[in-house]
Amino acid sequence: MDALPLPLRALAIGFTIAAVIGPIGLLCIERTLRGGLLAGLSTGLGVALADGVYALLVGLGAAGISEVLLAHSTSLRIAGGLAIALIGLKVLLGAAGQASARAEEKTFRGGAFASAFLLTLANPTTILSFVAIFAGLGLATGAASAGKAAVVVACIFIGSLTWWVLLSFAVAAIGHRLSPATVAWINRAAGAGLMAFGLWAGAGPLLV
Repeated sequence: MDALPLPLRALAIGFTIAAVIGPIGLLCIERTLRGGLLAGLSTGLGVALADGVYALLVGLGAAGISEVLLAHSTSLRIAGGLAIALIGLKVLLGAAGQASARAEEKTFRGGAFASAFLLTLANPTTILSFVAIFAGLGLATGAASAGKAAVVVACIFIGSLTWWVLLSFAVAAIGHRLSPATVAWINRAAGAGLMAFGLWAGAGPLLV
């Protein structure tokens, strides 16, 4: 990858980070199946923007903000984990009523965007990943490399967003071929997975 131009490397990194299927990936899949393509895209945009915010903080050399976030990482992880668990519970309870009807939203979903954005920000250790990424790309944080840092931040955001767009379109295309009952069962599984991950993430810091 070192032979690639810097923007392409940053695009690949943003895409790869997003492509790891975790709780937010499950949430995007569930929302796309339940609410349609725009529900998934709204979720993905929130995640990509949060990734961009963290990359921007690192690119600007905002060490003070990074230290504050990491100092409160335990509280944020607990809050984020509980939020994911509650969303999973809501999905699990709501899936039972989806076998008879599936409502597809035709507009941007502000709630889906905001919740995905906040849930992604609730994992402040992500900022450490971007510190390592900038170092691996040979960039020092701060004003000295502001131009290159801006390119990297933009490309990481675009790379991340590209994954969420592809995932949403793929799930939407497959979802239209599935029966409502099958979609409901998939959403039940996603809800159970979200609950399990949220409880694990929330309880983890308390067990250390």
